[in-house]
Amino acid sequence: IDVVSSDEVKKKVMEEYICTHPSLSYEDAFDNTAKITKQKYNEKLCAVINKKLATGCNHLIILDKNFPPNTIKSTLNSITENPSPCVNVRYLAIVPFEEGNKESIISDKAKKKDQPLSYNFALTCYKHLYERKEHLTMAEDYSKEKKADILFTFVKLYENFRFNLPSLRKYGVQYI
Repeated sequence: IDVVSSDEVKKKVMEEYICTHPSLSYEDAFDNTAKITKQKYNEKLCAVINKKLATGCNHLIILDKNFPPNTIKSTLNSITENPSPCVNVRYLAIVPFEEGNKESIISDKAKKKDQPLSYNFALTCYKHLYERKEHLTMAEDYSKEKKADILFTFVKLYENFRFNLPSLRKYGVQYI
């Protein structure tokens, strides 16, 4: 089993960026490295795939990444662009699921926008963010307000998205 972590890739890219731009803040480094992080993540993923192809054995690669809908297809495409006739790839998405109250955080029917993540899910995420002492890509001194902003920015990425197999199949996912 191999894990390709977007946070590990992002941290390395940010550290390199800060070395060449020492006057910028950690937050600026985070914001200014999105494109290169995506490229480096896909490069690392392809390197792991190629290394495992050489063994000729079945292998599980976990993509440790928060996948906003707009990044799913491009990441999976980076895998399928890695040509090998003997590779049989299966895509499994691990998605949020909760029982009980699933009242949506944001639901604006007038604007035809819907949020599939519940209040409970968002509050659980915020609690985790608030109590977390370390994170590879977050500054330790982030305020409660900054952490809430991070959460709601993340939640907004899933507006009008559905965590079900028919929706995910559009992106190439086969199993949930």
